[in-house]
Amino acid sequence: MENKPPTSIAHHATVELANTKLLLRPELTFHLQEYKGKPCYLIEDELNSRYFRTGLAEYNFISLLDGSTTVAQAVAQTASQLGNLAITESDAITICKWLLDNNLASTGVSRTSERLIESFEESHRKRTLQKLNPVTPKFPMFNPDRLVELINSTIGWLFSFPSFLVWLTVVAIGLYHVAANWDLMKGSASTVLSTNTGEVKNQPFVFVYDQDGTLVEPNASPVNTVPTTQNTLVDTALVFSTANGNAISVADSDD
Repeated sequence: MENKPPTSIAHHATVELANTKLLLRPELTFHLQEYKGKPCYLIEDELNSRYFRTGLAEYNFISLLDGSTTVAQAVAQTASQLGNLAITESDAITICKWLLDNNLASTGVSRTSERLIESFEESHRKRTLQKLNPVTPKFPMFNPDRLVELINSTIGWLFSFPSFLVWLTVVAIGLYHVAANWDLMKGSASTVLSTNTGEVKNQPFVFVYDQDGTLVEPNASPVNTVPTTQNTLVDTALVFSTANGNAISVADSDD
């Protein structure tokens, strides 16, 4: 059963907050970040593994809650520092209630040893269960902003408009050479990819140049000529020759 504070202690939501002195939990950490192009502060509650995001004006007000400054005084100091950008007293009351509800700050009324011990034990129990739960494991994450900025500053020029023009020029030159030598490439591809069983497959793709260094047609595969099925008697030699009409020959058009 959940322990409740003594009835003599009023609930923090009903306390008049304007004259109340709030104290932020000392283990909270604040990180300046950028969200959707605007600066903001990330509140990290490491004890409870929770994170909150707040604006600059809200952070300016929250940072003044040191346990000795009242809410009204913090609002006045924020107004003197930020002018029209400062939060209103109504906004400050809402922020204070939010801090208390999320156990990010405490007051003289709510700061009892029983509540702090209960909160610590509950947080410790939750963190232990989370570590032992194999279904929802948690791993520490990192802020990728710096990595993205480093990559952008190093190779970001590859995605710029001038780089696109260079790439487009290279592609255009390649297409021009393909079109200019289309007949030669088509014939070469037909020779290499031919499915005719009468030709020798898997021949190396060799280009032939004349003495001036001009490219001529690729090396052609040799053509083997063999006779049809031959029959002979036992212990009788079978002679392959032109005279017998069964000669075997190899022709190479490159010779």
